[in-house]
Parts: sequence; structure tokens; C-alpha cells
Amino acid sequence: RIMSIAVFFLAIGILLGSGWIGTTCLDEWQIGVLGLAGGFTLFQAGSGKISLDYFFNKNQFIQQENNWNSISIKKYRPYFVGFSFFILFVTLFTNQVFHGGVYGTLHNKSVKPKVEISNLKQYQNKVSFDVMRIEGADVYGSFLIQIDFHNHQNEIIESLDMQELSNLDKQQISNYYVSKVTPHKHSLVLPLGAKANLNFDISDKIHKVVLTDISGLQWEQTITNL
Repeated sequence: RIMSIAVFFLAIGILLGSGWIGTTCLDEWQIGVLGLAGGFTLFQAGSGKISLDYFFNKNQFIQQENNWNSISIKKYRPYFVGFSFFILFVTLFTNQVFHGGVYGTLHNKSVKPKVEISNLKQYQNKVSFDVMRIEGADVYGSFLIQIDFHNHQNEIIESLDMQELSNLDKQQISNYYVSKVTPHKHSLVLPLGAKANLNFDISDKIHKVVLTDISGLQWEQTITNL
């Protein structure tokens, strides 16, 4: 039963942290809800004859299982039923939030990449910002093929194409996590969960930056300091 509690909280972490991931099916969501239901079921039922608990108890190494079984299940039945409905609610709620499977239009956050831009700043001739891919296919990167820097008149004052991005100096990329933003043959690749700080030398004052993915999707962010 102690292990069932560990399984339950591990499943909660998987479900809430990665329950939306799944390119072709509801991978992590299924793992999460199955862990919740399975952990709670094991907590109620206890261990069977092929468990270490049974072996230790049979050989009188421990006597805890009998103490638990001597408790009246009827006394705790309302709590078990109530928690079962709670798990049902979590299952339906997370499915709706992550996938829209209960009502409305189905959606899959793993189909299209989504890039988050933050901390855009310019100091003298140095422009820097953080970029992170927070959604999209877990086995496939987002391929940035263009970065445009605009002024206050919305004119492009600096543009980096796919060739320039594929040849970025390593000193211009500072990764935060194990999953890394890296230049590849024809683009700058952002794997799922990767976050990095990018910096560029630009003399003119900028107002915003626009990132373009190979799919045509664009993300933009206005500067946070003047």
C-alpha cells in the first residue's frame, strides 16, 4: 500500500506535467489516468499472494497486513467511493482540457509547434531574448527558417534567413536544459521543451522580433526595455 501511494503521486505528476503529449494517440494522458486508478485500486485491495507483503506476513517477518485487514471496510467505504468519483472527475477534466474529448472540438497540442518568446531586451548593439518550444510533436523539432527584427515603424531593419540561422555561432546560443536549441543544415531546430537564450549584434533600435517556422507559423514579441 505504501508503494501504491508512490504510484499515485507519480501518475499525478505524469498526468499534469505531460498529459497533453501524444502525436498520434493520448500517450501520457493514458499512462497518467491508469496510474491514478491502478494506484488507488491497489491501496484499497492490498497485496495478493504473489507479493512481498504476503511472503513477509506468512513467515511472520511483519504483521501489518493483518492489522489493516481487521479494519472494517464498511467504515471507510464512503471515502473510497468519494475518491473514486474524484478520479473520474480528474480523468474527464484533464481529457477535456488537454484534448477536448468530452465535448466540443477535439484538439491535439502535439500537432503544431508553439514557441514562446520572452525577456526580449536590447543593450547598446546587443539584442537578446529567450525562446522555448512549449507545444508540438514530441519526436519532431520546430524548424526556424527566419528571424526578423522590426523598428517602431514596423519596418524590418535586420533579417536572418535559414542559411544564416543554420550557421549561428555557438556563443550566440545559451541553452538552459538538456534538450538543446541547435543550428542544423537548413534551420535552427527547437526540440520540445528546449529553452535557450539567443543574442545578436544589431546597431539600430528594435521594437519587436518575429520568428518564422518552416510550416509558415509565426511568433512575435515586443521589446521589454527601451
